[in-house]
Amino acid sequence: MPLTRAQAASEVMWHLVTHEAHGYSQPARHGGGGTETIYLSDGEEVTIATDDRDCSSSAIESYEVVGVDCGGATYTGNMYRCLLASGNFEEISPWDAQDGDILLTEGHTELCIDMDGERIQAGFRHSEDYDIHGMPGDQTGDESSWSYFDPDDWECAFRYVGPEREADPEPIEEKELDMDDWAIIAYDGGGHLYAAGKLHPLNSEDEQKFVEYLYAEAKRQRDAGEMPHIVLGESDVPVIYSKGPWGKKLAEILAR
Repeated sequence: MPLTRAQAASEVMWHLVTHEAHGYSQPARHGGGGTETIYLSDGEEVTIATDDRDCSSSAIESYEVVGVDCGGATYTGNMYRCLLASGNFEEISPWDAQDGDILLTEGHTELCIDMDGERIQAGFRHSEDYDIHGMPGDQTGDESSWSYFDPDDWECAFRYVGPEREADPEPIEEKELDMDDWAIIAYDGGGHLYAAGKLHPLNSEDEQKFVEYLYAEAKRQRDAGEMPHIVLGESDVPVIYSKGPWGKKLAEILAR
């Protein structure tokens, strides 16, 4: 099962505060211009900026990189208004904070993280010189850090209440075919597949999503340089060349 968006944001923040490459800076609060890829516990890849953050940019980025609109929030001074205006967050008492909730007080923000049943608060706190800017990276180990949760540190908190991430389609159940069997399938982006000179109707929105997923998976395999299960052809419309084994669902469509 995919993580909730709040859980995903929590894992992003945990990465930020536990890796020494990420220190505190207000002038360089959006990173150093590069990107890095991190992997969440459900296998999802997330791309974040390299280098430094401040408290608000890290909290906002933790949600934005997992697909959440924070309403244009840019710093602690407008987070209250923007988070609520986005429709994706509701205000809660800090005493009720749980994994992924955004904690806010005047001039500072962090995220609440559930660490094996224990609530902690994590974020970006100060540079190595307790100034607004320092050397890139966490020079002291506590520029970006965490501590045990204290609700009295916070004036308010925000919980994500927007749409959740969708689970990937179930793995395709394979059906062995003769190795000489080939199908050339053209997907028109609509309600049919075209294969072997015949139109094959798609009977539901789920089937259409399945075909879109199949094409996207073929593209992913190609771009990743993997030995493809499905190979993309060159055409004005998406073309899939597939040689057994096939998924049961695809075989059912082709049988129509």
